[in-house]
Amino acid sequence: MGLIGIDDRCLRRATHRIGYRMETLVGGVGKYGPSAVLALAGFTLASGSALLAICSVLYAMAAVSFRYYAPALLAIYRIGIVLSLAGMAFALGGVWRRSALRWHAPVLSFGMLLLWLIWASGE
Repeated sequence: MGLIGIDDRCLRRATHRIGYRMETLVGGVGKYGPSAVLALAGFTLASGSALLAICSVLYAMAAVSFRYYAPALLAIYRIGIVLSLAGMAFALGGVWRRSALRWHAPVLSFGMLLLWLIWASGE
């Protein structure tokens, strides 16, 4: 039995029929090892940082205009920087072995860290 209660052979046949292998759907954990999981975690955290940036810009344009040194804005900056730093730490752990997100995760994490630092320096 598999992880979700389905026979593994049945699941492999079903995924093979639609053109995907289970290893590529899950991020290649079995094929690539734990470095793929680290790269995926880094990419997920950096994507969360990017989503926070987009939502905060949309909120500032639609609802309120943040004044200088607003506590909510400083909290958003802090969360964004922490997310991108955590993403960078995980992403650097995932660059040692080949995976689909090997270079995308550190580039996105670094770009988001740079964005947050530039925005925070404008405060």
